[in-house]
Order: sequence, then structure tokens, then C-alpha cells
Amino acid sequence: MISDANPVAFAQPLRRLIAILGIWVLVAGVMRADALPWILLNPANDTRDPEMQAWDQGDSRNFVEVANRSEAFAGTRFQWSQIALGDVLSISTPFAELRFDAVKPMAFTTHEKATLQEWLTRGGFLLLFEDAYPYPQEVFRKNATLPVYEFFTRELPAKDPFFTVEHITDEHPIFHINHETSTVPGIAREIRETPHYRGRTLILYHGRPVAFFMGRYNFEEDNRWVPRSRPFQTAYSSELKSYYLIVNIYVYAMYAQDAPQPGAPPETTTTAR
Repeated sequence: MISDANPVAFAQPLRRLIAILGIWVLVAGVMRADALPWILLNPANDTRDPEMQAWDQGDSRNFVEVANRSEAFAGTRFQWSQIALGDVLSISTPFAELRFDAVKPMAFTTHEKATLQEWLTRGGFLLLFEDAYPYPQEVFRKNATLPVYEFFTRELPAKDPFFTVEHITDEHPIFHINHETSTVPGIAREIRETPHYRGRTLILYHGRPVAFFMGRYNFEEDNRWVPRSRPFQTAYSSELKSYYLIVNIYVYAMYAQDAPQPGAPPETTTTAR
């Protein structure tokens, strides 16, 4: 649980987001117009074990619960739900998250790749968490690349050159758009020590952000990542700076929906469906 996330004046950005997007999200079969969607996508070839899947789901839901208590929402709240990745085009959502194993490679199906490309070009944004938290750092650092990362950084740009890749730093607006935040020391160390670090990778389409990679670690001890002990406890926590960054990512991605992109076809600035 994040206990030190203080309420911040978030009302004006969210009012504008609602006006921009006219958000409707499917929740338990009912279409609601008063919610900001937070959708967890489940891939067909998920390599996470059931305990990781359950913990990730709880962690995702916990973030939404904390954000709904800690942010001033102007009468609007995040609404959490989950859906199969291959079905994301069946609902109206401009935002989703996906979590994948840092050690056991997971590859998208052909259908999921086509669906993701279509959804991203329509205006969707995907936040990707690489789950390193169950493993010692000498284990999760072995994989110089992973199929999920290759799809976004190599396959998509090869298919459509309007997909581009940017590796951002703390100077990027994403660290400042709503909350002032910065990279936590553990992540800064990971960036220094791991040449193939995949976090802080931003994917754009016609200059509009469509995906962002982050790592999910347990905690540091003596300058090493300590793996989470099994069985996982149903307790969730995050560095305050990382919490702020996730909120900022949402705001940054949604504001970009309204920004005209040079040379972009009209449908690239519409809400994903």
C-alpha cells in the first residue's frame, strides 16, 4: 500500500481529458461515462506462473484504489477491469497495461500483434511492466532482449516507419506533466549497470506516445535487487516517485490524444475502439 501519496490538484487535467476523449468504458456489462479506464490485458501465451499473475492483478488493482483515494478526480475515478489482449478492439479504451515475465520469454500471437498495431494506430496507449521482482538480479539480467520488447522496438518500426523509439531521461515532460518526479536510485543503478535495460523506452506513432516500458522490481539491499519471497504476500507497495511517474504516464498519454501530429492521418488522433 502506498501510504505517503498526498492528494494533488488533479482536477483540471482530468476534466480536460474527459472532454477530449468522451470516455466510455465497459464495466461488468454496463457502459459508464464517468470513469477513466484502466484495463489490464492478458496475453494468450502468458509465461508468468499463476502466482505471478494473481499478484500482478492485485498490484494493478491496488494502484487504481490508491490513485482513486489520493488524486483529486473532479468527480471522476479510474475504473479497473481486465480483458484478453486479443479482444482489446472490442471495447472503447484509450489506455491499457500489460505485464510480462522478465526471465521466461513471452511472444505475442499473430492475432495479438495485428490487434495491437491496429489499436495503437487508432489512438491506444499501452503501459508495459517487465516483471523482474520474483528473480535475483543475476537471473533477470541475463536476457539481453525479449520478444515483447523486440515487437515494439523492431517489428513495429519495420512494418510501419511511423512507429519510432525513444529512450527518455528525467528531463522528458513525462516526469513533470502532473507530478514532479524523477528516477528512483535503484532504477538509476539498473540503468548504469545494465546496457540492455528496457525501462524508460517510449514508443511513438507519428510522434504520439503509444507505449512505455517500466521494470517491476522487489526492493534493494546492499545495492542488489532482492527477489520477492514465495508464497507472495498480498501486500503491495511502490516508491512514491514511481507512483507519480505512472500517474504522469496516464496524463501524458491522454493529453497526446488531443495534440495534432504533423503528417498523421486523421484516425491516429481518435480514441481507440
